[in-house]
Amino acid sequence: MTIWAWLDLRAGIGLSWQYFQSSHLARKTMFSFEKEWTVMTISFKLTEFQTKGNSKKRPEGSNEPTLNVISSWKSGYTGKGIVVGVVDDGVDGSHPELKDNYRWDLSYDYVAGKQVPFGTRVSGHGNKCAGVIAGKRNNDLCGVGIAYEANITGIRLFDDDIKSTDATESAALVHKLESIDIYSNSWGPGDMAWQIEGPGPLTSAALEKGIQKGRDKRGAIYTFAAGNGGMTGDSCAYNGYVNSIYTIAINGVNKDGSRPSYAEECPGIMATTYSSDMGGGIVTVDNANGCVSDFTASSAATAIASGLIALTLHANPNLTWRDVQHIIANSARAAPGEVWLKQGHWLQNKAGFHISKVYGFGLMDAGKMVMLASKWKKVPEQIKCEIEGSDKDIKIPGTVSIEVKDCAIKFLEHVQIRVNLNFSRRGDLSLQLRAPSGTTSPMTGKRYIDNLTGFRNLTDWIITSLFHWEEDPTGRWELKIDDFDKRYPSSGQLHGWSLILYGTSSDPLTSELRSEIDSTRVISTEKPKYSTKPMRTVTPTEQPSSTAKTNKASWKKIVIPIVLSVPAILIPFAVYYYCRFYKKQDNNAVTVQQGSVHLKRPRGDKKN
Repeated sequence: MTIWAWLDLRAGIGLSWQYFQSSHLARKTMFSFEKEWTVMTISFKLTEFQTKGNSKKRPEGSNEPTLNVISSWKSGYTGKGIVVGVVDDGVDGSHPELKDNYRWDLSYDYVAGKQVPFGTRVSGHGNKCAGVIAGKRNNDLCGVGIAYEANITGIRLFDDDIKSTDATESAALVHKLESIDIYSNSWGPGDMAWQIEGPGPLTSAALEKGIQKGRDKRGAIYTFAAGNGGMTGDSCAYNGYVNSIYTIAINGVNKDGSRPSYAEECPGIMATTYSSDMGGGIVTVDNANGCVSDFTASSAATAIASGLIALTLHANPNLTWRDVQHIIANSARAAPGEVWLKQGHWLQNKAGFHISKVYGFGLMDAGKMVMLASKWKKVPEQIKCEIEGSDKDIKIPGTVSIEVKDCAIKFLEHVQIRVNLNFSRRGDLSLQLRAPSGTTSPMTGKRYIDNLTGFRNLTDWIITSLFHWEEDPTGRWELKIDDFDKRYPSSGQLHGWSLILYGTSSDPLTSELRSEIDSTRVISTEKPKYSTKPMRTVTPTEQPSSTAKTNKASWKKIVIPIVLSVPAILIPFAVYYYCRFYKKQDNNAVTVQQGSVHLKRPRGDKKN
């Protein structure tokens, strides 16, 4: 437990706007003034590994959900021997929370183009991620990292303007490939809800090289943030880093099991860890030997996931990159603490997996991950089947289908569609993929702002779904193309599409593990039951007062109208500057080209 007390006074005024220029985000500031006075800050840190005797215990019978990290630690798994590369805006390896675990020999600054100390060249976001992953224990500083004996190193990819190129990204993601096990990426495309962006050709090749050559050919592990565009209606279906089969996309969930406002949706999200929305945050490392208590959003969630995977690799260093994904799928919990993660739109596929377009397979569980890792046998060889659909122009809305007959896969992993189409209101494009099993993947999400851009095309775009994990693909697959909003009918043409399947011909689990996992997985047709209260044990004396209810209602009446009015004010300005500075002649926004400069935004720094 960490207790913080502070008193801040802040005042500021300014006027600025953002626009796109030369394929990257620029900011124009007319004037700005901000002053902050910190009157007093006092902090007390009491964690079970920072107090003598480790006497802190969870309440008996508590159903409060956790990531089950302590169980992993008690089993002796602390991340020792695992190296995590924090690909970000730099890491200050001299920070007392990080210095004992920091690998200076593996660090590099791709902004400056040389290996340099980062003490004076960091913006803080990378430090926060590093502290969450491998912060030192028992030093009375910034809490303790998930994998507190793992080694970390900083791979600086961004400058102060948060720009990168295909060339620098590709280099960063295979930097010291022979030595780094996990590449933690708490960043991604901007959350503007009209962009369609993914890895450039060099970066795509680097990711493939990483899983082929990394970790003595067992494959480097790449974690990526799912994104923070929930408030703007963005969808990670249009994020090519999430759609790569080589990455593990992570979302966050609030401590009470509710969906954060920043959370994006797409069927390619693999799992969830804790982060925070508004109010509170995660204690971790800051600049200048300091600590912060407000690290939030999918940046924090991704760093936590990287730490959990480091624990898993400590339990079994021989795991392949696909083994790790299978372990996450079989250990994550849709209903931790006996209640379901809220607003997750859960379904259960025919293989028995509960899956959500918000939370993936659910909340990661370190205890289960290391248990499975310690018993794991390498999954069978991966098989790929790609089946082309019709290459004739087809009027849409409509439904097209593909018959899968001669594919050797019997246990699916990733399922992808590749589409070429135009649609009059692209932000309203609904793609739903129905498998022979009856499981339906919601491949896209509604993006209101994209409807205002005038963009129509979706060119050679790949969208990934994990909804069909371990199902048999044999049979008829249907792709339904429609409008989300029937009040404003759209039209267009499908120029071509294909179905891409990845999986194995035999069971990826041993019979012993299969029996153990299946015994705890109940296949049910009942709808999930959600708690309306925070997921914790409540004693009979903890009854909410009527005054508290009244204050809460009054607060909502004031804040909610203000929040809802912000988009109405900002969207017209955004569209104006977009039309003036950004719209391109080809009327399309797709992946970046080699050497181009494009936005990469950290996922959870309040400065951004």
